[in-house]
Amino acid sequence: MVRKQDILSLLSDRPQPFAGQRPPHLPEASSRPASVLMLFAEGGQGLEILLTKRARHLRLHAGQVSFPGGKPEAIDNSPADTALRETEEETGLSAEMVAIKGYLPPVLTSTNYMVDLTVGFCHQPAEALHPLLRPAPEEVDEVWFEPAYPLVQVGQFEQRALVREGQTRHYWQIKNSEPVIWGATATMLRQLAILLEQK
Repeated sequence: MVRKQDILSLLSDRPQPFAGQRPPHLPEASSRPASVLMLFAEGGQGLEILLTKRARHLRLHAGQVSFPGGKPEAIDNSPADTALRETEEETGLSAEMVAIKGYLPPVLTSTNYMVDLTVGFCHQPAEALHPLLRPAPEEVDEVWFEPAYPLVQVGQFEQRALVREGQTRHYWQIKNSEPVIWGATATMLRQLAILLEQK
């Protein structure tokens, strides 16, 4: 069981610095900023988490499972603002339905985005939110809530590798996930799983 109070105890009230290592294939130049929303809602058997499946026509990460989010715009005053705005655009859930609680450490993606991880909780249960989900067809093919517990167990993650442009790149994947959760989203969930286990 994933408990709300355990997640809350891990959060900072402001974006955190990146403490990881840059993979060899990424240049040392500054990464581009982005922000996603890790959004939880109460479900019938504990917390559920909001996921999207990116549209297949997108240039980056097409068809992958992800958290709603994207690049900051001039109107955004914080990564949380970016995450909320993008979540409303991509899923139909308005900012008024969400209570932002803080940030987890950022994750660096294979495409050189430094992604701030904003964490929020819905005011309504997942069951009440399902009818409100409206995926934006230009960005998202599917959007849904999924039980969080299986996604934040350290033993559920396996490391895999692929060869791209002559370089071997390693990534994390959640075993038996359907659709498959891998790459940056799996890295974010694994980070949360490790922090929860350490707690």
